[in-house]
Amino acid sequence: MPIQNRDDAVEVETQIASIFAASPDGRTNAIRCLFVETLDFNGASGQVSLTGASANVVLPEAAERVAVLDGVSVVYVPLNIEGTDRVRKVEVDAAARLIGDQLGDEMLLVFTNTSASQLHLILPKFEGARPTLQRMVVERDLPRRTAVQQVAGIYWNHRDKGLIRAVLNEAFDVEPVTKDFFAEYKRIFENAMGTVTGFGEEETENKRTFVQTLFNRLMFVYFLSRKGWLRFGNNADYLNALWQDYGNGLGDDNLPPRPAPSAVLLRPEQPQLPGPDRGAADCHRRCALPQRRVVRGNPARQAQRHHRARRGRTAGVDWPAHSSCLEAAPARLLSQRLTIVYTPSCMPTFETGCLV
Repeated sequence: MPIQNRDDAVEVETQIASIFAASPDGRTNAIRCLFVETLDFNGASGQVSLTGASANVVLPEAAERVAVLDGVSVVYVPLNIEGTDRVRKVEVDAAARLIGDQLGDEMLLVFTNTSASQLHLILPKFEGARPTLQRMVVERDLPRRTAVQQVAGIYWNHRDKGLIRAVLNEAFDVEPVTKDFFAEYKRIFENAMGTVTGFGEEETENKRTFVQTLFNRLMFVYFLSRKGWLRFGNNADYLNALWQDYGNGLGDDNLPPRPAPSAVLLRPEQPQLPGPDRGAADCHRRCALPQRRVVRGNPARQAQRHHRARRGRTAGVDWPAHSSCLEAAPARLLSQRLTIVYTPSCMPTFETGCLV
């Protein structure tokens, strides 16, 4: 059924979940249901030939028409590329050209990757020698609130304004989403600034640096989790899963004793590692890295240099190649109290030895 509430895109969320749950044979119809039943497009069927692409492009023989509205065709392209799970630009570009030659330039493309764990909604614009591709990506088991709301907005804006092409341009415009992100970031940042203690009245800038560093590290961990390189158990939504597990299974009464102040308030010039049975030393031992390679200092640098050493490289990090440190990190985070304190260097210090 079409979306009932402007503030609640539950119908879109339900349809997207059904797309990820569908079998390969049923996925085309699940995508059709999203557009026809929820977004109020008109149904369409039939195939569009994708033969004739260049040798370096891997496409199925045909794409599937699933819906149409005001002359804009929605076409589904299921990718199955050996050796990669990405939806590469070269395939999208070639498919857009081939479909445009047969149906015209007004189109919205839907791609799934080889494992069908990603749903790419792509709006091509043919304004130059090569099409410009605006992309919205939804991933299985990862947060997708913004994308779901943007998709739901297609229905409401078309009802209010008509002209589906203009509505699609608005849905794929990143500027409003970016503004909303920074507005919410500012709100949360200021709330954190009001919560952190331990600074004098004249140390506002130091306090701001402290909070910003913490946020930077959290966003870096979130970036790694979105790449699929961090998991908590089988959950790819790493930070949320870690927080929920902490809230559900651990409270202050169940945590080990708080580390002694001397072990937490580390002076920058004399960094220390946790005990030999946990933390960075244990992480390196588990990964069979010689103890002499342990770099004492910033935990993030420890993990980075450790992986470089494993790969025998001096620059760049291929995180997925050896992720046992990263996958084991949550267990160590929860096996000891995670303490965030202010240090003289104005940097958040995390009492954990693997990765911050």
